Amino acid sequence: MNPQLVLPIGSFPPISYWAHALKAKHVLLDKHEYFIKQSYRSRYRIYSIHGEQVLSIPVDYTGSKTIADQVTLVDYDPWRKVHTKALESAYSVSPYFEFYIDELNPIINSQETSLLEFNLQGLHWINKILELDIGFSMTSKFQKEYPFTDMRPGKKNDFAPPSSFPVYNQVFMDKGNPFISNLSILDLLFNLGPEARVYLKGLVDLS
Repeated sequence: MNPQLVLPIGSFPPISYWAHALKAKHVLLDKHEYFIKQSYRSRYRIYSIHGEQVLSIPVDYTGSKTIADQVTLVDYDPWRKVHTKALESAYSVSPYFEFYIDELNPIINSQETSLLEFNLQGLHWINKILELDIGFSMTSKFQKEYPFTDMRPGKKNDFAPPSSFPVYNQVFMDKGNPFISNLSILDLLFNLGPEARVYLKGLVDLS
């Protein structure tokens, strides 16, 4: 099957990313784009007791024109432990935390040194665990334009407006906290489990 969508390679990217990928069925991942710092390529958003929390992955790169597949993970920062603890604090009482965490932890705490490979591990795991059957392929070179939907930077990359996300039960909503839309796919996974796939398909139907 030919690709129907081109996307950057994200770190446990937001729910809308997955909804668009599911709609496309076959996604071309751009490993030749320039790395953009402070984007979902190296950070993801979760729901903590204090509200939205951003988990950042510290990386090494040479400058603004570093190619995505040349970005490396740093070893001197204990970010893996920070992420593991933050996910436990945020989701340990969620319905599906115990069901998935034993598979997720080895990905986060792996010795992988490439940001791209780390992100790919997460993408493929989510695709498998939710049985999304999305076909992923990689670019062989940088290409400015594609004859299909392009959601890279500079293109239409906002994915979906917040109002288009149906409310689902999040861990701290029972304490009076508001619903936060379009967090990392991990929020949907820990709260809905296998039903996350149904939620994503619902977003596809809304688009």
